[in-house]
Amino acid sequence: MTFSEYALGLSPFISFGKSEHDYFTELVGNFVKDAAMDSCILLKRQPDTKYRYIKGIRTIQPKDAQYLYDYRDKDKFSAWIWERMDEADSYDDVAGWLDAHGLANDDPSTACAELLESIILDIINSTPVSKTAKESAIDLKLIDDIQEKIKSLPRPANVPVPKVATQDEQIYIDELFLAYGDAEGMTVFTVDDLLSFPDYSDDLEERRIDFYAAETIRRGVLELGNGSLTG
Repeated sequence: MTFSEYALGLSPFISFGKSEHDYFTELVGNFVKDAAMDSCILLKRQPDTKYRYIKGIRTIQPKDAQYLYDYRDKDKFSAWIWERMDEADSYDDVAGWLDAHGLANDDPSTACAELLESIILDIINSTPVSKTAKESAIDLKLIDDIQEKIKSLPRPANVPVPKVATQDEQIYIDELFLAYGDAEGMTVFTVDDLLSFPDYSDDLEERRIDFYAAETIRRGVLELGNGSLTG
């Protein structure tokens, strides 16, 4: 089992619906000793990189896995899993997930900790780094370098979300409505239908925020023109 398969398998029962990068932070943060958290490189990764770890787009490198293993705290992790199962009433779900993978145990929290430990050991003992893995490591360094340069740039003026969609945004909203309609098997989905589908109404609000956040970045990049991202 890979780290991604482990994380995604348990996610419905212990993530409380948090974003992938927050979920990754909790998984790793609760596996390592408290005193070792500040020096854990994985916890310092950018949100998009943490997202890729959860989704399996990126793999944890052996040297990072070695750090997790050297400073592991299975008791801490087990206690966290137990607390999550208790709060989410998901004891039977986690036990069932483990049983489906041939890992039946009277204490699912301990079994989860031991399984994660074995996954980390598998990463450490994996075959020598391939060309693809090396390229991935280079990509991560490049991403980190770009992120650092972006931090040095002046913060662009925030573009507020208007009450009425602009012409450009309406094109984006129309595409969202098409997607909502496809999901519900509806030929036409309009703003009036949002009253019957509150989840889509909430999603639309979030997507509008995303749209103008992207617009803020786009305008900021256009205004730079000073070569800050070169070199």
